Amino acid sequence: MIITIIFVLFALLAAVFFALVARKRAPGDISYSGLLDRLEPIDVPALHNLIDPRELEYLRTNLDHATVSRLDRKRNRALTVYVRRIVHNTEILMMCADAATRSEHAEIATAGADLLNIAMRVRMRALGTLALLYGARLLPSLAAGVPKTVAGYTDVRQHSDNLLSMFAR
Repeated sequence: MIITIIFVLFALLAAVFFALVARKRAPGDISYSGLLDRLEPIDVPALHNLIDPRELEYLRTNLDHATVSRLDRKRNRALTVYVRRIVHNTEILMMCADAATRSEHAEIATAGADLLNIAMRVRMRALGTLALLYGARLLPSLAAGVPKTVAGYTDVRQHSDNLLSMFAR
C-alpha cells in the first residue's frame, strides 16, 4: 500500500513538473536581443580560479583541516551558483540556436544546429554536475565534473558569438 502511494505521488510530481516545463517552453515573440538580455553573467576567470587544482592544493598545504573544510563548503556554494547560471544560459542559447536552425540562410542554420548540439550536451553535463554539487554538500568527494562543464560552456559561448556575428552581417 505504501509503495502504491509513493508511486502515485511520484507520478503526480512528474506530471506537475512536465506541465511546468511545457508552459515554460511555450513559444513567444521574443527577439534574439531579448533572449540575450536574459543571459546571466558568468565570470569565467573567477570560475577557473575556483576549480584550479593548484589553488586547492595550495590551500590544503597551507591551512588547517577545519579552515579548508569551511572554504570547501563556500567554494561548493559558489560553484553551485555558477553551474546554475550555466544551466540557465545554455537554455537561452538553445532557444537562440533553435530559432537560427529555421533561418533561410544555410550558413546561419548550420551554425544554429551546431550551437544547439553543443548547448544541449553542455546543459546535460551541467545538470549532472549540479546534482553532484548538491550531493557534495553531504559527501565532499562528489564535487567532480565542474572543469568539463566550464570548458563546455566556454565552447558554447564561442559558438554563440560566431552565430551572433553572422546575424550582424
